Amino acid sequence: MFIGIDIGGSSIKIGATDGRDHVLAERAVVMKSLPDYEMLCHAVCAAIKEIAGESGRPLAVGLAMPGFPDPRTGSLRDGGGNIPLFAGRGIVTSLRERLDLPVTVMNDGVAAAMAELQFGAGRGRKTFAVITIGTGIGGCVVVDGRPKLGPNGEPPEFGAMVLDKDGPRNGRGLPGTLESFAAAPSFIRIYRALGGDRHIHHVRSLFERLPEDEIARRAVDAVALRLAQAIGLIANAVNLEACIIGGGVSAAGEMLLEPVRRHLPVFTWPLLLEGLVVCRADFGNRAGMIGAAAHAAGFNRAAATAQR
Repeated sequence: MFIGIDIGGSSIKIGATDGRDHVLAERAVVMKSLPDYEMLCHAVCAAIKEIAGESGRPLAVGLAMPGFPDPRTGSLRDGGGNIPLFAGRGIVTSLRERLDLPVTVMNDGVAAAMAELQFGAGRGRKTFAVITIGTGIGGCVVVDGRPKLGPNGEPPEFGAMVLDKDGPRNGRGLPGTLESFAAAPSFIRIYRALGGDRHIHHVRSLFERLPEDEIARRAVDAVALRLAQAIGLIANAVNLEACIIGGGVSAAGEMLLEPVRRHLPVFTWPLLLEGLVVCRADFGNRAGMIGAAAHAAGFNRAAATAQR
């Protein structure tokens, strides 16, 4: 049994898997309930011990987190603005010491892409993108069955794609980024800017209002247009077979995907659009957790082979 941990801006998803796509047990830790890093580590370890009580002792732990984590310590070399409690901290080191288990780490968008490649909507596809939409935006492009990373393993930054030079600036000063236009908080911000109900605080509630709320439909359409713009840019550059939408917002399913597909022809070269599929991730918000556990399982197998 292997533990996968997906660290997001609003919650930490923790699950036990068989090292593939079968989830044996899971828990969630709400980030806003954690006052500091030490309490965060305590809560994560407590959840893992609860899961171990149900599913058996884990062999290894895999972490998925935003930004570019150092593979040795888990400290963030870049990114991570949505998880301020981790600033200057090495979560891999912390968990190894507390759990006495091997711990691996990878970028959350890459973890989600690897889960979909091996077990989900990416199976049988050579070239596709995964875009995860939650508190922030992550993702990865898979080319010829392998994630496309930088020379030192740097993950892509889909959320930093500049779509409008006059748009709102992010924490790094970039204007009009995909994350500014299409992450979960943007749905609510756009809805309120259009005059929507200020008592609506969650994206799920916004989608529930679509049948009777014209402003909600306009807000979702505005976000879908920006997602289509980003997907078109990636597809024109890489000639994608598919773009797979994951993360918490992907639970909206066709209510989000249909307007994205409708806007795609505006941004995508027609010949390339013909072969492009836009679909929901098979594992939805679990993809990062499953990918992280599979990553840990792979390292565990490699270590066992090396010892023979």
